[in-house]
Amino acid sequence: SNSAPYVLMANTGAPGRFNRAQRSVYNMDETLPLVCMSAVLTAAVFSWVIVVLVLLAAIGRISFANAYTRSTDARVGGFAISAVSEHILSGFAILCAIKGLAGPAISIR
Repeated sequence: SNSAPYVLMANTGAPGRFNRAQRSVYNMDETLPLVCMSAVLTAAVFSWVIVVLVLLAAIGRISFANAYTRSTDARVGGFAISAVSEHILSGFAILCAIKGLAGPAISIR
């Protein structure tokens, strides 16, 4: 029946900061495999560009986690940095896959 109490996530005080910190870590855990695989698969082709993008993604995720722990409104800057760099990494992986499948039919210069 519906007699069980609701479980509410705290948004304020120390429990709220803890919950936001935990959510930011889980958010990073969701994207980390994609970032790592994209970096590994494209590093031989784009070398230093991938290093810069991975560093930006890491800086963005750290900034996001620290800002989100303080306030829900402060997280946007770090998230934007990480999201843009992570999507560029994915784009490079897609580009490499297309080139790998198409072979010499597509020239990348």
